[in-house]
Amino acid sequence: MTSIGASYSNPAATDRKTAFADFAAGKVGMLNGHPSLIQMSKDGGVDYGVAPIPGKDGALDSTLGVADWVMAFKDSGHQEEIRKFLDFAYSKENTLKFDEMYNLMPVTEDTLQEMTSNGKHKDLEPFFELLPKASFYPLGDTSWDAVSAEIKKSGGTAVGEDPAKVLGDLQKKAEQIAANQ
Repeated sequence: MTSIGASYSNPAATDRKTAFADFAAGKVGMLNGHPSLIQMSKDGGVDYGVAPIPGKDGALDSTLGVADWVMAFKDSGHQEEIRKFLDFAYSKENTLKFDEMYNLMPVTEDTLQEMTSNGKHKDLEPFFELLPKASFYPLGDTSWDAVSAEIKKSGGTAVGEDPAKVLGDLQKKAEQIAANQ
């Protein structure tokens, strides 16, 4: 769902960064976003709420998860240094500090346990509850990059046009892309 506000007449052309800033300034009434909006809204003095994403048959009981990757190359001959770096980066102390600094969801079980039990993260509780049920983009599917680009290009037009046609066309293009991989 795209932001609702007078300055956003074309969801297909709405820039997410601008929409987030406008939400945090109280200029947008509703936005599908992520936990970073919490601090932005607090900084902007916006009284916000968190609610499930509306769906065709009622509120959704899951969420879309986002994953980032840390990668290293085997042939560099620095496996021990890489291991030390990853141990450092993913230690509970450092992941907790990073997650708290940016109001992010935890990436390790021990950090999740700390964040759900220490009482400092009440604003993230609705997100913690959805974390185990999150669905992620099919990043292992080699056709995903092309499908994702197509969704970004035309998905927003479903709001202003016939949603069934736009989504049906996206489905057909996704199937064609997958068949050609």
